[in-house]
Amino acid sequence: MRSLVIAGRLIRQIGGDKRTLAILLIAPVFIIFILNIVLTSGVTRARLDVLNEPGLDIAVLREYADVTQPRDEAEALANLKAGKTDAYVALREEGGDKLCIEGSDPTLAGLVKATYARFLADRTARETQDKLKLINEIASYIPDKVKNLLNLPDLSNLQPPEPEIQTLYGSEDQGFTFFDTIAAGIMSFIVFFLVFLLS
Repeated sequence: MRSLVIAGRLIRQIGGDKRTLAILLIAPVFIIFILNIVLTSGVTRARLDVLNEPGLDIAVLREYADVTQPRDEAEALANLKAGKTDAYVALREEGGDKLCIEGSDPTLAGLVKATYARFLADRTARETQDKLKLINEIASYIPDKVKNLLNLPDLSNLQPPEPEIQTLYGSEDQGFTFFDTIAAGIMSFIVFFLVFLLS
């Protein structure tokens, strides 16, 4: 019976205290709004410096990223360190590309890798089609009896060469996650909020 009396008194006190009502009703909505902004805002296009050999088509990279072409690798690295770009890629016609990612933000690193993977898949598909077309042209000149004796290579399972991937700051071995990048902001917000309540 005594607990009901105490509960009733607390409810009446809270009802008369506008600041407490505001903290109970408005503060949670505000916190959720702030967290929504922090967690959903992000970059959708990577900024890439591309060093490519003449004859390499980088149109696919331009579809998925903001591409600039520096003079040399030293300039690309300087842009990366200055924060002007998220990564640079040195494309080589024979394969074995070099991809250097800034690495402090795991979300951006993932975006860069996804952009590069799209480019690599498109380049491999085009190279495979070109090779198949060439083989078909050559095979059209070969008599049928000789065709049966030839063991033509199967190009359906061509794999692109693995690129050399470097990370300028941090690495995947350290296990950084998206939360690691926003933890400091959330921690400062929680400290501010608790100090506000206690004071």
